[in-house]
Amino acid sequence: MKLAYSTRDVFAASFLEQCDLARDYGFSGFEIFDPVTERASHGDSIFRGNRLSDAKRKLRNRRLTVTALRFPLPLDHPGVTAHQLYSVVEMADQAGVEQVIVALEREMPMEQLQSLLRDAVAHAEETGIEILFETSGPLAGSEHAVQLLRRFASVCLGVSWNVRGTFFDAKESVETTIKTLGAYIRYVRLGDRKDGVNVLLGEGSLPIDPLLRALRSLNFEGTICADWNDEIRHADVVLTHFVSFLNGREGSGREQKLQYNRSRTGTFPWPKYEQVDLTFSQVLDTMAELYPDQYAFKYTTLDYTRTYTQFREDVDRAAAAFIAMGVKPGYHVAVWATNVPQWFITFWAATKIGAVLVTVNTAYRIHEIEYLLRQSDTHTLV
Repeated sequence: MKLAYSTRDVFAASFLEQCDLARDYGFSGFEIFDPVTERASHGDSIFRGNRLSDAKRKLRNRRLTVTALRFPLPLDHPGVTAHQLYSVVEMADQAGVEQVIVALEREMPMEQLQSLLRDAVAHAEETGIEILFETSGPLAGSEHAVQLLRRFASVCLGVSWNVRGTFFDAKESVETTIKTLGAYIRYVRLGDRKDGVNVLLGEGSLPIDPLLRALRSLNFEGTICADWNDEIRHADVVLTHFVSFLNGREGSGREQKLQYNRSRTGTFPWPKYEQVDLTFSQVLDTMAELYPDQYAFKYTTLDYTRTYTQFREDVDRAAAAFIAMGVKPGYHVAVWATNVPQWFITFWAATKIGAVLVTVNTAYRIHEIEYLLRQSDTHTLV
């Protein structure tokens, strides 16, 4: 499965900056909300003919994709025209984007909807683009979405599963949605909710692990897009949390074949002498997933004993604190400490959010540490 976010929620001054953000946060790509506005706003946009090759190169060099284009208005909006929908499918074809997402806020007469989409659907069939109806509004119930798709009877149509729409608005279980929509699901917009408020993933009542297992049972290899929340707007927090939370979750698709020691009395995650193609944060997530109750630290003189799960929780709290203090990817965090647990927590928390660790000799005097902090451009000192 690929992870993405929508440009509706993440501002970038240029297409290049958007690519760098997606890479730095650990996403596979991003969904472009309102491609017409994107083209007008960014001089290096992928929708500008003279910058198309350059934009594709930026994506390719960062191993990213534009996962989908989002039509910005609901189809039932009085200002929407058939030509606008056709144009967005055409833009997707030219940019090499495989999916276009549309939505409804209110019921529309079927004849009117078919007339509105006729040209766009025909063009999508010719070019291999998928037009996906989002399960929100009148389509939140999966039966309604299926009935709509059957009326169109086109192979280029599918569903963008808005999980909040089906689970919280339509009160439909994950199992029911999967059973009803099945292979129609080509894209997933994933968000959580608690007491009527959209919250960060994992902080509401959505059954995440059963949902991921259900997607895996469909051999789903599409995109899971982060749905935003009502409480925290800062992209550093929301996107970092989204990637961290989903990495290593049960049913997320990450397979791990354990290696045995010679006497086969114990295991370890990776073959010896092979490069591990993971970040430090992903290594810790893997260890917490595979060995949740084994000790990661046992520092008896300071009464600090933690399993891998407990240690990761300490790291996550420290990382959240750094973000709250304004630390961003690339910022320098200095640690001035001896060989104590806080040193290791600082190291793992800094790497988790993409900060640069600056180590300080504990024997330094005041003028030496002052020189080091200035020269290293340190933002935060621990």
